[in-house]
Order: sequence, then structure tokens, then C-alpha cells
Amino acid sequence: MNFEFMSNEHAKEFQEMRNKIKSRLYRNDAAYLGIIYLITGNERLYSAVSNCLNVPEGTFNSEYLSKDIDLDSDLSTLFHLMTNIYVWVDQSAVNKHIEPIDIISLEDEDNFKLVLNAMKLVRYGMGNLYELSQEKFYC
Repeated sequence: MNFEFMSNEHAKEFQEMRNKIKSRLYRNDAAYLGIIYLITGNERLYSAVSNCLNVPEGTFNSEYLSKDIDLDSDLSTLFHLMTNIYVWVDQSAVNKHIEPIDIISLEDEDNFKLVLNAMKLVRYGMGNLYELSQEKFYC
């Protein structure tokens, strides 16, 4: 199951940010790529987290994980989903857990699609972004 980018621009920004990641581990980590996918798909989310996310190192300023920043409803859901993904292993580190109703209640349809695709990316990884030929070679 493949995810889809919101636009060609989103795909380009995602790839540019992914190329900045120094660690090969994070460059291929589905959860971290899900975060990159979210922030490159929403300019307002990117602006809200740009100072606390160190993309090349794959780190997030931990004080932001429990901080309740002032965001509108949709942006708050995107932000808290991002922090939930980041601390997937230790969910006690975040102060707000995202419930299914939070996602269903997103007002903006693009934000809803962004979240669904980010969840696909986190669950299934990058997959194969290129068409595979159905041609088979036999010896």
C-alpha cells in the first residue's frame, strides 16, 4: 500500500529534506520519514516546528514534546500526531495522545489526506516509488 504526495511540490520538498538527513538509519526510518512527510505537506506545521526539529541529525528538541503550543485545531492535531510518531516507543513522553476522533474531526480535507498518507508511510515504509516492469526474465 503506497502513500501519495499532496502535490509535486510536496514530493520535491520531501525529497530535498530527506536528502539533508545525514544518518542512513533515519533516511530510511518509516516513522521519521512520516514526520518529514507531515511537515513538508503543511507549511504552517513546518513553520511551527522548524526551530525544534534538527533534520540532518534526526533529533527533535524534547522540550517541545510535552509543550502545549498555541495552534488552531487542525494544526494542533498535526503537531501532536508528529510528536506521537517521534516518541512511538515511549508514549509517556508526550502530553497529548491523538485519538481516531481527532483525525476524523480535521476540518481541512487536505490535512485529513496528509495524515492518512503519513500513517501509511509510517506503517508500510517508502515502498517502491517507481513502476516495476511486469516483464519476467527466464534462464
